[in-house]
Amino acid sequence: QKDIAAALGVSEGAVSQWMVRGRQGELAAHPAPGKRPKLSRDDKRRLVEIVQAGAVAAGFEGEVWTASRVRQVLAEDGLDRAQKKAKREGYTLVFADESGFGLLPMRVRTWALRGQTPRLSVPLSHKHLSVMGGMTLDGRWLTWQLDHACRGQGCVYFLRHLLRQIAGKVLVIWDGLPAHRSQTVKDFLHTEAAGRLWLVALPAYAPDLNPIEALWNYLKRFELANLCTRSLDELQRHLRRAIERLRHRKNVILSCFRHQFHYL
Repeated sequence: QKDIAAALGVSEGAVSQWMVRGRQGELAAHPAPGKRPKLSRDDKRRLVEIVQAGAVAAGFEGEVWTASRVRQVLAEDGLDRAQKKAKREGYTLVFADESGFGLLPMRVRTWALRGQTPRLSVPLSHKHLSVMGGMTLDGRWLTWQLDHACRGQGCVYFLRHLLRQIAGKVLVIWDGLPAHRSQTVKDFLHTEAAGRLWLVALPAYAPDLNPIEALWNYLKRFELANLCTRSLDELQRHLRRAIERLRHRKNVILSCFRHQFHYL
């Protein structure tokens, strides 16, 4: 023990403790458990059932399973269960997400005379507005604008807005953004005001399945395409008008659900 202590530059007492722990088996190798699985036991059992039923039974063309198809089916299956529970217990289902809108326009192709290439003149600025939105299965679209990136307090403002606009119990399905899991949101959930609110996070392996993503894309590529603004105030005015126009186009909102989940 004395020689080991001298070689390692530690005390003889430390080496003595190691010897005791070694005889007791405490120094045996403990392989790292690895990353925590994203699928629960129920998810894994459900996955076996889905794969055995076949890809065609899940709504795909051809009996081919790919990682993306599995992710999509698992996400839809989990959301379908949440929807059934919400229906049984009288919840209004809201898919929520946030998006940024900057002074730099969403550039899309347009018609022009031959030889006269269209040009967009805008200030080179990264200033932007953030919009939190929620869409319901009956075609309602509720939004809350922020002049900064989405943080915990902004999420609380948005959730309060939903509770004011929607009667009864509300189920909000959104992604795992850190702001959604912030202490500010957790504190709000323990208040009386949040008594009729239920939050569900989209699976980490399929956050892109939120149907509101398609709505943001439509807003940027059609309603605000090639729009040049000089200030955040001007952008906010155009954004509000675009949101209001789209809010009355219920067919567009419902088509986002049909495209993603075939709910309607």
